[in-house]
Amino acid sequence: MAGVNRVTVVNRLPVLGDSGMIAITVDDRAVAPGEPTPMAVVTGARADAAATLGVGLRGGRWWTEGSTNEAVISQTTAMRYFDGVDRAIGRHFSIQSAETRAVYQVVGVSTDVANTDRTDHAPARVWIPMLPETRRMTFIIEGQDPGALTAGVRSVAASVAPDDPDRKPADVSPRRCSAPNRATT
Repeated sequence: MAGVNRVTVVNRLPVLGDSGMIAITVDDRAVAPGEPTPMAVVTGARADAAATLGVGLRGGRWWTEGSTNEAVISQTTAMRYFDGVDRAIGRHFSIQSAETRAVYQVVGVSTDVANTDRTDHAPARVWIPMLPETRRMTFIIEGQDPGALTAGVRSVAASVAPDDPDRKPADVSPRRCSAPNRATT
């Protein structure tokens, strides 16, 4: 698309759309009585989301597109639950959702992303591959004039699931991010 440098998708935009923190299990280790449960914000994303969002790496790498069991954790998550950046790579965490337990191997540690209200320290965060059944998607576009790209964004968003009317874009309106030349819809 003319004027577009990059486009990616996340389930919720960090800082502006984070949902609450959920429990994660680190290395299949049960939480001891009186010990706090590890908690993190979970962000589903495409493998190229970090570059578009301007999120850096402290160690390791991002997963490749198509991966389903690799993840990147934030520096705060690495320090809080994995004894540091270097010790986190190669370890595992899991997320329980109803009857399903998803297990991820940590392949990278990202820089932190501010919390929604920006008043406290950055939350623990895990970045996981976007699941095919994800119902909420936020497209992030980096370009010269993101506001002029609305029609093109509708076209790209509609192509994500052309036969599923429940996955059509509900709101395609440009919003400026703090990063230069980035907008979300």
